[in-house]
Amino acid sequence: MGATSPSSGTAFPAAREYLLPMFIAIVLVAPVLEELLHRGLIFDLLSRRVGAIAASGIGTVLFVGMHFVGASGQVEPIRLVSLVTFSLAMYVVRVRWNSLILCVLAHMVLNLIGFAAIAFAASA
Repeated sequence: MGATSPSSGTAFPAAREYLLPMFIAIVLVAPVLEELLHRGLIFDLLSRRVGAIAASGIGTVLFVGMHFVGASGQVEPIRLVSLVTFSLAMYVVRVRWNSLILCVLAHMVLNLIGFAAIAFAASA
């Protein structure tokens, strides 16, 4: 995601002109699509066959697999713990309140926090 500034030759997370498309993709679109896929389709299909707990575990492995490698290209242990925790929490929300909307909103908030860090770095 990093780019190089032509004037300084230094890397920065995102150019200002990309912030709006990044916001739309990261904060609005990705959470909806990912929650429909993971806590919706995958969970529904698996939970009928193997039960909610196993479906949550399998779904978490798939969710983490999509997100695991950090921007550095390295495996980041704190990222692994965060992703597993978030995914399992969303499965709890999905089962307890039977709501994909709550999962989507929580995912949007989490991604908004990450986006805010990107936007802050781009404006510095």
